[in-house]
Amino acid sequence: MASQIEEKVFNCIDKNRSFKIEAGAGSGKTWTLIQSLLYIIKTKGEAFKNNMQQVACITYTNVAKNEISSRIQSSKLVKVSTIHEFLWDIIKPFQHELRIELKNYICEKIELKQKELSSIKNHNTKKYIGLQETVERYVISLKSFEEYKGNINYCDKPKWRKGEISHDELLDIANSIIKKYHNIHKIINDVYPIIFVDEYQDTSPKVKEILLDYLKPNTSILLGFFGDYIQQIYDSSIGRIDGAQYDLELIVKTENYRSSTEVINILNKIRSDITQSQSGIEKHGKCLFYYLNNEDLNTEDFIQNRVKLDLSIGDSNIKKLYLTTKSIAIKNGYVELHDLYEKTDFKNKDQLLKNKDNRDCPFANYLFDIEEIIVLYNEKRIQSMLKKVPRSINNFNDKTKMRESLEQLIIKMEHETIGDVFKFVNDNQIQVMSDKLISYFNKSELQDEFFNEIINLKYSQFRRLYNTVKESSPFSTNHGTKGAEYDNVVCVINDNDWNKYNVNKYLDKSDFETSRYDRTEHLFYVICSRAKYNLAIVFLSILTDEAIKRAKYLFGESNFVDLSNG
Repeated sequence: MASQIEEKVFNCIDKNRSFKIEAGAGSGKTWTLIQSLLYIIKTKGEAFKNNMQQVACITYTNVAKNEISSRIQSSKLVKVSTIHEFLWDIIKPFQHELRIELKNYICEKIELKQKELSSIKNHNTKKYIGLQETVERYVISLKSFEEYKGNINYCDKPKWRKGEISHDELLDIANSIIKKYHNIHKIINDVYPIIFVDEYQDTSPKVKEILLDYLKPNTSILLGFFGDYIQQIYDSSIGRIDGAQYDLELIVKTENYRSSTEVINILNKIRSDITQSQSGIEKHGKCLFYYLNNEDLNTEDFIQNRVKLDLSIGDSNIKKLYLTTKSIAIKNGYVELHDLYEKTDFKNKDQLLKNKDNRDCPFANYLFDIEEIIVLYNEKRIQSMLKKVPRSINNFNDKTKMRESLEQLIIKMEHETIGDVFKFVNDNQIQVMSDKLISYFNKSELQDEFFNEIINLKYSQFRRLYNTVKESSPFSTNHGTKGAEYDNVVCVINDNDWNKYNVNKYLDKSDFETSRYDRTEHLFYVICSRAKYNLAIVFLSILTDEAIKRAKYLFGESNFVDLSNG
């Protein structure tokens, strides 16, 4: 039997009323989303089938996409896809418009880079030379694209000269097309009369514009947004949606099926807009806040010999979370690589530590390309690997030589430097360097301190980073945990590791009404809400008196353990 929350959603579906669900951590948001899809299949399925229509369910990750598909038994009446897949399916038939907008996109990029160039007075700097090469490359790509007569395609990596766009270009181009060409609105309406967005807070502003600013006023599409603004932890996403501005009915989920009463009490103190109550099986645990003021603490020993005892969990598994990328780099043995990127002027320097889609640093791109080829080789996914390798394989002898090259590469990756690996990979045509990367090796004026440091680092440091990103490590940053849950959570925090967050200034509210305050609050909420039973915060840097007072309020006076004086 449907709960009151599901009944409210069903009522919106029946009345074709767009809505927004604010669902606190552990409230069963995905359950409500699934029940809503099943209700549509049951009540509107026949009509949708006859009219060749579908419900579009947009997800943030492929993991979520696969989970939702499996729970609705892969019904053909529901198109579950990532936002990029969804947008590409919409715009790919409009090749004429795609060609116009891709040309506009390239021209805008050239114009922006030219403006940057004109603002630099010293033409001998690495930045000026790099920008100049970028402009030249963009101009060549534009000229080649204008001569290109084939279709525009969506690929993993952009090659504008061949009409190939990637993730970044797709969002901009789709936004422009749907904004300018109103005939597309009706086509979308006819095919997808209902569009749901999972984890709406992580949506790009460009996608929000498409759905709420372009489609909602001009179509009868029912839009349903499922998520929780306070669980936004990506700066580039929208976070909140003003439901009143867009005439969305607000539905709030106040249940918490995940966490113990003690954890829920903390969550309710962190936020004032939703007060949760425990649902399902009754759970109890402990929540402790340790104040150490000791950045040299051996955290592994402390967790093993103090935290586990205080939580009375013996040899039970613990999920260890670290607030910053540096903390996890130290634990996993690639801190030199991490620190090198921290001190560079690459616009997206942290991208090396987050994902493979770096678009700013050619070294990061090449490192990930190399590692992915070896992963495919080790997993014996040879056909997938060969698609990424530029070297020609025409006969058995070619295959044997390729295998020998890859085996030699694996040995080099363990013992030699990044520069040695790059040279071997390029010389043996396992992966070709980008033009930008080749420039670094061929032009002495670009070979600065960063260049010399990165090529002389052991490649094994990157391998350890790669394995961490792929979550093969027992440690993880908090960014990878949203949506997950663990019986016991220990989070180690040192405010001196990164200036993007500051828990001390969040707790004492000296950062109030700043973006860092919101960012820290969101992350702290996500940290605490992962725990099913027990939670421990291990704080290594300084807390002000006001911050201590607030920590005691959140966790309880008796659960604040002050070890700052030794």
